[in-house]
Amino acid sequence: MTPLVYCDSSVLLKRVLDENDSNNYEQLLNRLIDQGATLISSELALIEVRRALGRGARNTDHVDDTDKSLEEIFADIGLVKMNEDVVNVAGRLPGRHLGSLDAIHVATALLSESTIVLTGDIQMRSACQEIGLVVA
Repeated sequence: MTPLVYCDSSVLLKRVLDENDSNNYEQLLNRLIDQGATLISSELALIEVRRALGRGARNTDHVDDTDKSLEEIFADIGLVKMNEDVVNVAGRLPGRHLGSLDAIHVATALLSESTIVLTGDIQMRSACQEIGLVVA
């Protein structure tokens, strides 16, 4: 059975940002891909990642760099649509400190029957564990 790995936006951003744990996440993603895992995320991640990359933009020339970064980040990521089921499940998830956008990620991972969820977000990690999703 092929592992289905859900990646939230924070993990995807590690692919192009130079942060303390970026290398660890990139190695983990590469190892999972080498093992035949399928990587997925919500289409919400496109918005979140583009916005995060855009915050670093100083001028409009940065748009080309952002587009190249997006291509690099999402090259091997399957995107799952935000549909009515995702919206309904996201609104009903436990976790009083879980934000709305993170709830969409958790609901998408749950409905996609992800084998594992990769996230660097503490609240999202707790919510996933509370509903029985494996988190790394």
